[in-house]
Amino acid sequence: MINANKEKLASFFQGTVQYEVPFFQRAYAWEEENWSTLWEHVAGIVEKSGHNPATEHFIGTIITKQRPAEKIGQQIHDLIDGQQRLTTIAIILRAIAATATGEMPRLTDVVTDNLRFLDSMGVSHQRIIPSSLDRVHYEAVMA
Repeated sequence: MINANKEKLASFFQGTVQYEVPFFQRAYAWEEENWSTLWEHVAGIVEKSGHNPATEHFIGTIITKQRPAEKIGQQIHDLIDGQQRLTTIAIILRAIAATATGEMPRLTDVVTDNLRFLDSMGVSHQRIIPSSLDRVHYEAVMA
């Protein structure tokens, strides 16, 4: 059964859910044009909203399928559609954390906590696991 729910983007970066791009998905393919379009949309929404946090923007459909848990508490979802967008958002968040100036003292920690999570044993995991084709490059950016 497939359910469609309206979710806030932040919900994909909370809790202990991990999203893995299945082997059959294409490699990361966004180029400067895609990034520019996303940035223009975000900037336009911020400008129009007057910085109102209740403002919403539809970023597109994201489809996931939960895998059966192999360990207690494990929540891994295959990222069926939306991997380009979620990966890009994660990279942008990492750039924000890396360039934080200290004006917002907890910004780096908050962003890092969204990109990684601790399991019940205290082991840190990346929130998004890209396809094997992109994994080395993604991990280098996230490091």
